[in-house]
Amino acid sequence: MSGPHLDPRDQPGYRAEFDPGDHRDVGHGKELGADLHALYLAGRTHLPALAQQFVTMSDASHQHRARVQYLADSVQNPPAMSAAAAMADELAVALYRTSLALADSGQALVSIATDYASTDEVACKEFNRLNRIRSDELGLPTPPVTPPISPSEPTPTYVPPEPPSLLDQLKDLGDRVGGGLSSWWEDLTDGEPPEEDGASNGGDEQPWGDDLTPTSGGQP
Repeated sequence: MSGPHLDPRDQPGYRAEFDPGDHRDVGHGKELGADLHALYLAGRTHLPALAQQFVTMSDASHQHRARVQYLADSVQNPPAMSAAAAMADELAVALYRTSLALADSGQALVSIATDYASTDEVACKEFNRLNRIRSDELGLPTPPVTPPISPSEPTPTYVPPEPPSLLDQLKDLGDRVGGGLSSWWEDLTDGEPPEEDGASNGGDEQPWGDDLTPTSGGQP
């Protein structure tokens, strides 16, 4: 069984061949060769790398959708969160389509550059010379665009963080209740400390003793 067909134009060491029978007038000389080299370099390396970045962003958008959907399911799926998840799906698809368009554009640039390089002997030689100089960037085959996680596939399992223990929750509740009471008391008293016993009647002796018998101050 034969392996997949590899386009020689996408492989390291590619050399264009001048075709003396090709009389198309698309330019000539070293300037044409330099321009075609720039197109070839962009199509072979720059645009495929950019396309892969868009795939990465598409994956990130879909992973965000998974987290949003998990949260939506945990709170009875409110419409706003469902809409946010749907928007993340749409963004993931748009980013992936952009990556495919960039990859296709790269292939078109490679095809144009190698095709036009065959029309002029001087341009062809300059094209090949510059490609050899940039062999560090052209030393690998054109990377394919890896497919992202498709929104139509099952959503990856989102593992939520481990919830705090019951004891920690009770401690947190106690802290919040205590803080709320303190705030309520400060609002009620304008931050003043509570009055000492007897402060309400000018510091006079209480009319009742410790044994609840009337004191002299409390006699009718």
